[in-house]
Amino acid sequence: WKCQPNGTYKFTLVVYRDCGGVTISTTPQTLATNSGASITCNFVGISDVTPSCYTGTASCASSISGIGNMQKYVFQSGDVALTGTPPASGWNFSWSSCCRPGTISNGPSNEGYLLRAVMYPYTPPGQSSPLSAGTTGNPTCFDSSPDFLEDPIVVACTGQDISFNNFGYDSDLDSLYYSWANPLQGNSWPGTTVSWGTGYSSTSPLPSSAGNTPANVNGALGEISFNCTQA
Repeated sequence: WKCQPNGTYKFTLVVYRDCGGVTISTTPQTLATNSGASITCNFVGISDVTPSCYTGTASCASSISGIGNMQKYVFQSGDVALTGTPPASGWNFSWSSCCRPGTISNGPSNEGYLLRAVMYPYTPPGQSSPLSAGTTGNPTCFDSSPDFLEDPIVVACTGQDISFNNFGYDSDLDSLYYSWANPLQGNSWPGTTVSWGTGYSSTSPLPSSAGNTPANVNGALGEISFNCTQA
């Protein structure tokens, strides 16, 4: 979400898909929320996300699954007025769909997706209560969510030390901290955690057995590193 000069928020939904998988509908998408607002995001566009080492078909249309060729779908709302003050647990915004591929090897196959973000209350220094988002007639926004400046990478060579950073950036210059989170399924927040295969977990999503360096995320920098000997 982005704080607009008129005190409203503009929400953007970004969804990635494997080019060999099911296409995503370009009809307007609704965000589930406990904020009391109605948030509909209209289709903006599609762009291809192609690995730098990819030498096959340039078009997503004829790509097969599992080679790292993806499409990025972008949806965006109009101006949305949020009113009142978020609860201590925050206002949540989520989007859900079905289903994770049945070929996933670390466990959560054929289960749904629940993508989510949470806007927490903010109490400025020296004040005793959090800021209000105002009223419908006089909305007041005070913060924007961070951006990820880099699209995801999904292709890596076996047996190589891999480092990747999504380059999180906050336009308000808020401090950022990174950590693994539970992948969820369900129709709305809080959803339920997907089932992991033996040897995998939300804090260890890639192979960690002998010969592998488990995936690690640097909390301060957001850099993900791993070395996987298994294809």
